[in-house]
Amino acid sequence: MRFQKILTLLILPLILGSCDNKEPFISIMQNPHIDVSSSEFLDYVHHTNSEEILYLIENNEPFIFYLGSNSCYGCSLFKPNLISYIQETKALVYYLNVDIPSDYEAYADIWYEYQTMFKVPLEVPYLLFVKNQTTFKKGSVSKMTSEKYETFEKMMNQLVKVTPNRL
Repeated sequence: MRFQKILTLLILPLILGSCDNKEPFISIMQNPHIDVSSSEFLDYVHHTNSEEILYLIENNEPFIFYLGSNSCYGCSLFKPNLISYIQETKALVYYLNVDIPSDYEAYADIWYEYQTMFKVPLEVPYLLFVKNQTTFKKGSVSKMTSEKYETFEKMMNQLVKVTPNRL
């Protein structure tokens, strides 16, 4: 009986410690076209359209999708964290700006086609992780716009594994 208690006490920390080491939700490739010396947001994200996003969804490609707006206060707080993350990892992030009518229409097309995947019709900033036609939206806007980059970085590292492109 005593041996079982000791064995349990020795094994329990190993089990509890492994609970935090989950595999990330998605694994994506790096973006080879990022200019990390730039300060322009559009140099870090891949401005996309509905056809490209629908292609990724239909072909079960894992990806990160950021929906933002230049006129959104939360988006302006969020962008520095996203840029820092992309500078560090060179993650490929697909982007639509809902202030641009064609981007708003593109998002409407995507949402119409796959509305069951999306949590809400339109919300910005909206960071969506897609894998096998399943989505995962992590954290609150406060986590994404945190003044401390480390909070955002921890959230991203739990969800995303960025791997170098194979040439």
